[in-house]
Amino acid sequence: MKFDSVDDARSFYLGYARGNGFGIRATNLDHDREGRVLRRKWVCDKQGSRREEYLTNKNRKRKPRLQTRQNCKACFSIGLDSDTLKYNVRVFMDDHSHKLATFREVSSHRSHRNLDEGDYAQIDAMGKNCIRAFESDSQAAISYLESKAFTEANFYCRFNTDDDDRLANIFWRDSHSLFEYKCFGDVLVFDATYKTNAYGKPLVLFVGVNNHSATCVFGAALLLDETFTSYKWALTKLMDSMGSKHPLSIMTDGDEAM
Repeated sequence: MKFDSVDDARSFYLGYARGNGFGIRATNLDHDREGRVLRRKWVCDKQGSRREEYLTNKNRKRKPRLQTRQNCKACFSIGLDSDTLKYNVRVFMDDHSHKLATFREVSSHRSHRNLDEGDYAQIDAMGKNCIRAFESDSQAAISYLESKAFTEANFYCRFNTDDDDRLANIFWRDSHSLFEYKCFGDVLVFDATYKTNAYGKPLVLFVGVNNHSATCVFGAALLLDETFTSYKWALTKLMDSMGSKHPLSIMTDGDEAM
């Protein structure tokens, strides 16, 4: 990969880290005489280990903090190409020595706690008007899918809102689903579960069968309701995400709207 700036490279790796469940911190930084960055490196925040002097200190007055460093080798470094003035990826290691965090846990990493000026302005305005700031489940879901789209080139996600600006329908599929649809998308099974989740939203699954007679998922959608309009929206997004390749046969459960 190539980046126009060090900030662009950091933003990419930060988004990648958030989507995959780990935090990052910056290490090596080399400048030229003009102050231009030549090389930059980021590592997993569990890289390295605690210094020996802190482990063997017998005069400790406080209980030692839990060890967070686990000698993780994951890293990401870039270098400046003097011809193109772009930053090229020089090293990318993705092997972690520890368990990766879940989506809800990853925000506890220091690198993912930063707020930009817009966030501060919003919090300040809400505080002056006695409005409590919070992130809803729909916002959390969209943020998670956007982080996946940021780190996975062929990830696809679309959503729309109702008249009250609340989340109505959402469709997503990953790059593996795209590959399987290209191979096995001649027959499409189109079915919906009847509001079996906590939000009462129908879950629509688009599935097929691969050459091993195993089920493969082409995409999924949470819909506002089980109506012609909602199903048409979901099918349209499925076709858009698959480059408009149409199946030869479609199997449904006989639902009239479907």
